[in-house]
Amino acid sequence: MAVLMSLSATPALADGQHTLGPSYQLTVINTKQGNESVLQSPGITYAATMGGAWGFQTTFTAFFPVSAYQNQTHVDISGTYGSAWGIDVIFAAARRLCFRSGIQLDLGLGPHFNGVVMKGLRIGHSGFSDFDSFTLGVGMNAVLRWRVGSGPVSVAAFGSGSVDFVDLLHGGDLSTGFGVTTGALVGVDL
Repeated sequence: MAVLMSLSATPALADGQHTLGPSYQLTVINTKQGNESVLQSPGITYAATMGGAWGFQTTFTAFFPVSAYQNQTHVDISGTYGSAWGIDVIFAAARRLCFRSGIQLDLGLGPHFNGVVMKGLRIGHSGFSDFDSFTLGVGMNAVLRWRVGSGPVSVAAFGSGSVDFVDLLHGGDLSTGFGVTTGALVGVDL
């Protein structure tokens, strides 16, 4: 109990925090027919937290698949698809925990959206088919922030995870979808 009271007694770094940085995205899509797609992607993530001890948090990741396993078979993205990109977004109710001056943990839980678009290469009239998925579910974020010196700049490490149950493009075909994003961020406290 004393630990929780000391955590809440330490002020947050700032009311609004906005950070941006490189990330790694893992997306897993399982269909009811038994098909599985696992995508690995570098990305760029924007993370924001607003409010006091309780508030709002979002992460927005743009990612670019470079490796895929579809039904346990490795697929070369650049040789199979003409373009491949995706977005991963979580909007969350957030709780800030301040451990000591300059170090803060933001935790959030809320709705999740993941969209993947991979356009198959067209060679004459044959070629690979498109792969598209737009899934919805629930996600959780964790952002650990450190303030650099006494200025408004902070650095952060973050991770998010999600479970999706609905695919907007394919109706009831989605069995489950999973997403994991990790990375390092740099930003400004407002």
